[in-house]
Amino acid sequence: MRIITDDETMKNKGNDSQWLANAGIPVRTDDHEQHHMHNKFMVVDGVFLLTGSFNWTFQAGASNQENLLVVDHPFYIERYTVEFNNLWKQFAAQEVQAEERAAATIQKSYRNKQARQQNKGGSNKNQSGKSQSAPGYKFQGW
Repeated sequence: MRIITDDETMKNKGNDSQWLANAGIPVRTDDHEQHHMHNKFMVVDGVFLLTGSFNWTFQAGASNQENLLVVDHPFYIERYTVEFNNLWKQFAAQEVQAEERAAATIQKSYRNKQARQQNKGGSNKNQSGKSQSAPGYKFQGW
């Protein structure tokens, strides 16, 4: 997983970009306050693409008029992947650095959760015993 976001959006209340960086997920921002990262797409495991006006915010999901298109055609997935990789290279100098204390807290919380699950004898199951992961997906951890 890698994320590119707008540098100004990083300052917004409720933005999770720093939290994600603290959790070990590579995050970069655009590099100019006057020119915003306005792309809104996600390529998931090279299998499908989500794109549209959707802003990936609580506000967008709760009350905005948004659209989101899910595409599984390899032609579009490949083109969007190339675009993401080009942007990733363009913003190489704009890596969001993890805050050491926050990252340690997140990692400790994650390890404690894993230990509780192991003590219960479950790992990837909810209370009804069903798997919480998508079929074919194996969580790699961080």
